[in-house]
Amino acid sequence: MKDVDKLSGISLLIKVLTANIFVLKNQNLKNVEEILQSVKAENIRLKEKLEFYERFFDSSGYWEIFRDKNGKILYLSPNFIKILGNKKDIYLKNSEDLRNFIHPEDREEVADNFKRVLSGEVVEKQISRIIKPDNSVAYVSIDYKNVYDDAGNFIGFKTCISEITDQVKAERELRLNQEYLQMIFDTMTEGVALNEIIYNENNEMVDYRILKVNKAFYNIADYNDVEVIGNIATKLYGMPEEIINKFWYEHKNRKMLVYTEMKSPLSNRTYLIATSPFYNNIFVTSFIDITERKRTENELTHYKENLEKIIMERTSELKEKNKELEHFNSLFVNREFRIKELKDKIAELESKLK
Repeated sequence: MKDVDKLSGISLLIKVLTANIFVLKNQNLKNVEEILQSVKAENIRLKEKLEFYERFFDSSGYWEIFRDKNGKILYLSPNFIKILGNKKDIYLKNSEDLRNFIHPEDREEVADNFKRVLSGEVVEKQISRIIKPDNSVAYVSIDYKNVYDDAGNFIGFKTCISEITDQVKAERELRLNQEYLQMIFDTMTEGVALNEIIYNENNEMVDYRILKVNKAFYNIADYNDVEVIGNIATKLYGMPEEIINKFWYEHKNRKMLVYTEMKSPLSNRTYLIATSPFYNNIFVTSFIDITERKRTENELTHYKENLEKIIMERTSELKEKNKELEHFNSLFVNREFRIKELKDKIAELESKLK
């Protein structure tokens, strides 16, 4: 009986354990399914997120390259592939092919920056040249962006490349124009100064600051021993504020050059000054030294006045002489008429005597 009860107890225990195992097994299977569903959902979310970022980067106007910390290419943007003219897989398998993309004269600098970035160093933006599939040369701006994990470890970098050929050409043309203008500026025989207006609290011009001058400025104005750039007119030229304010008030709305003569209170020399219209608080003055010309003009004026005086005196004398001549001429004419009358009378008397 005891054995039967024992067997019955064992059977019951086995049944209980079997039931528990079945329950646990079902629970584990349920957990596994939940985990799998969760992983699947996370994979879908990551895939969607990856697709979003791929579309985001694919639509970027930059030519972008993503590399890992060993320099292996992980991503090439469509714009880059379009410029390179080959399939993406070619460059993903052998990134060395990208070297041919760089202009031979710039490859060493680009390679050096590449090594610096791989070492984790922050490299500033650089300007380089590339060779396009049609063998044309283009200028590009290369910007390296290091990427770090949450612990601050360097895990790779992104290279953003944008074409700036038009910008470089425009800057080069602007630089050439500036050089030409500077050459003209420095070879002008007139002294030229670029000035900035100084206003008082009432927004009225009372002075101006000299920003830039050409070489002739120093020769003509004789300011070799004086600090010109940054100086102000009241100190450099000795011009009173009232004169500057009056000139500004009379000419602030004019759109043409204004010519004035000024005698420097410092050097006692006379200058002919051309002043440009005022524009954004800036104006230009050019001048020539007319001291000798004014001296010559004054002498000519003096000679002219003396000559006019002499002519007036001579004219007065001639008028007096003419009056005398007219008087004598009148006497002579009257005498001739008188003689004729006498001759006629004599002839008349002689005829009577006969």
